[in-house]
Amino acid sequence: MAQNFADTVAESRAGIPVVDPAQAQAALVANPDTLVLDVRDAEHLNITGIIPGSAHVSMGTLFYSADHEMPAEYRAACLADKDRPIITTCTLGAVASIAAKTSSSGTSSMSFARYHSSVATYSSQ
Repeated sequence: MAQNFADTVAESRAGIPVVDPAQAQAALVANPDTLVLDVRDAEHLNITGIIPGSAHVSMGTLFYSADHEMPAEYRAACLADKDRPIITTCTLGAVASIAAKTSSSGTSSMSFARYHSSVATYSSQ
């Protein structure tokens, strides 16, 4: 069991494919329906910029935004299709890995079929 943030990230990455920017781009070309999900808090979005075409659902709201048993007004529309491939991203990739692992584990109402985590950051600068 994870004892700290670094342990949690390591445990999350153990069960999720981690992709670099080139692999993420290739996944998007191979399947344009792939969702790039930015899980940063709103105040951090401008640190490295926003990936064009990505959706934003902060990690703090992901648990209920991705839960298909929640009332519709609490769910994120971009997460309606549980079979849609998703690549999570954040500033450094650590929180993205936790988000991907959390949302792909088990058979809960927020378990998605294909999740990847991106460890490298996007920079619009």
